[in-house]
Amino acid sequence: MKISHVERNNNSLVTFTNEIGFSLTLSDFGAGLYEMRWNGEPLTIAEKDPDQYLYSTGYFGKTVGRIAGRIKKGLLPFNGKTYQLGINDGANCLHSGPTGLSFVTWRRDVVTNDGETYCDYYYFSPEGEGGFPGEVTFRVRYHLFENEPKVEILYQSLSPIETPINLTTHTYFNLGGSPTILDHVLWIKSEENEFYDKEMIPTGIKKSPECLDFSKPRKIGAFIKDPLIYKTTNKGYDHSYLLLPHTLEEPVLTLSGNGLRMELRTDLPCLQVYSDNYPREHTLLTNGNIEQTNASVAIEPVEIPGDFAKMSVGPNEFKRNTIIYSFSKEEEP
Repeated sequence: MKISHVERNNNSLVTFTNEIGFSLTLSDFGAGLYEMRWNGEPLTIAEKDPDQYLYSTGYFGKTVGRIAGRIKKGLLPFNGKTYQLGINDGANCLHSGPTGLSFVTWRRDVVTNDGETYCDYYYFSPEGEGGFPGEVTFRVRYHLFENEPKVEILYQSLSPIETPINLTTHTYFNLGGSPTILDHVLWIKSEENEFYDKEMIPTGIKKSPECLDFSKPRKIGAFIKDPLIYKTTNKGYDHSYLLLPHTLEEPVLTLSGNGLRMELRTDLPCLQVYSDNYPREHTLLTNGNIEQTNASVAIEPVEIPGDFAKMSVGPNEFKRNTIIYSFSKEEEP
């Protein structure tokens, strides 16, 4: 495994390249997945300028938490109490507010064990940080396989008291560097998805209507302009899909484009799918393009939105969750 570093201000970017030319670039700031490439072909996007990346509200590839998603007015009901969280999305809390895990520097440790290389990120969040109950010790482990185009992410959380945790990685995919992902083909192992009010607060899970249904593979752009989607402030896809029963051994999502294919595996129950509806104007991306509407698709494995009891960790018990990305090349038709 080849390892290289780039230091920029208070952030370090570390690139791991395996024997088959698959590379993974990670960021200490936000314990983020900054970029993935395969023999030079871009698979993800982020701001090309690493300094821009630091406090980007786009969350490009960063670890999101303590709780991913929106919480109405930042009011978190948990174990008979209500906690006021930070506000950063109108009147609401998005991805744990302005002091969430995406906006802190994590401690990095590179570990080699039995010939495999792991990059571990650690962060200690004190009681009350961001308004959340309980102190929590976090570890995010990235594992780039030696001879496969495959990345595994393992989340671990430990708290002395019960507290809700819903971590994910906010990675934006664009396989091959197209200007948009509208022609990418998406399949999700799901028949139901979350619905939302006009402020994008979850209102409940229902059967997927045609415009939200990816239970059979189809292009992302096929129904993206459907009026039902535009009833909220989405301007595209920004929906959580409840996965059908599955194990970590089987894919729950596939994404194909430009002769490349990704399979995603996870033990989490939902996938949040966001079609990059609010681009940052004039932003140069790592794939060489300028960001525009639908320049990528963010895919975030998560707990069921709003089910804070199911997100609970502790007291003194590890919460563990896993995400696996596997890539392959598709044969020409």
